[in-house]
Formats: sequence, structure tokens, C-alpha cells
Amino acid sequence: MNEKKKTKGETLREGLALVGEFTATLRIQNMFIDREIKIPLGKNMIVNTGLELALTRLKDASLNPVSHMAIGTSSTSESATQTALGAETTRKSATVNTSSYFIQAQATFSSTEINGTQEIGVFNASSGGKMFARKVVSPAIQIPSGFNMTLTHKATLSRA
Repeated sequence: MNEKKKTKGETLREGLALVGEFTATLRIQNMFIDREIKIPLGKNMIVNTGLELALTRLKDASLNPVSHMAIGTSSTSESATQTALGAETTRKSATVNTSSYFIQAQATFSSTEINGTQEIGVFNASSGGKMFARKVVSPAIQIPSGFNMTLTHKATLSRA
């Protein structure tokens, strides 16, 4: 973080923070109940390729924007140098929304797809591409057969 002197001993701090967070939403719907349960999965790692993607998109469109979410079964801890999930099982197109200071990606996975998931990633392509963020969850996700779970990743830009 850079610090610059203002007048009379005051300090002005400059810096930015890009913070990502995952949540899961399980929708329970049958003839007796219609309810959504939101499950916070916590903050995640914006990986180095994610920082590269964000900064390159500020300059030009030489890299595709965030567009997909993937899940996998690796429990390897998050690291800034990772460029892919450890054991990807499914990747889906994500609904991506932006606001003044955040970008949000969402994708819905069936119980068959998501059960056993321990890692989640956000990417800019349907395969390969640049990984923006990665999250490891423990224990592995398990939902009842026949249900769906929507995963949401929200990355917020703020002054540090």
C-alpha cells in the first residue's frame, strides 16, 4: 500500500483490494415446502491468473471475460499460483452480472454433478482458459438426490 503525505501530518492511503466470496443456495421444493437455504462458503483465493485477467480486461479485450464455473474433487489447498482445478469434474456456463464495484457469476449443478465436490473455480472459457478464482470446501458437498445447488461467486473491488 502506498502512503502519501497530506497537509499537516495527515496520511492519505492508496490501494485496492479484490476480494472474492462463494455462497451456495439449495432450493428445497416439493408439494409441502418451497424454500431456499443459503450457505456461505467463505472467501476464496483470487489466483494470479485472475489478477492478470482483471487487469488485462481494464486495458483491452485481449482476454475473454469471466464466463464459466467449474467444480472438482481435489482437496489441495488454494494457492495463488494455481491455474486450474486439481480434479475438475464439471464446467458450466455461468450467468454473470456486474455492478459498480463487483462482478457476480452463478451456475446451477444437479445433485449428480455436485455431490463429492471439494473445489470450485471461476474461468473465462468453456475449457482451459484463465482461472479467476478457486475455493476449497470441506467436508465435500453432499445434497439429496434430485435437488439442485446454485453456486455464486462475488468478487468485490474496494479501497484498501
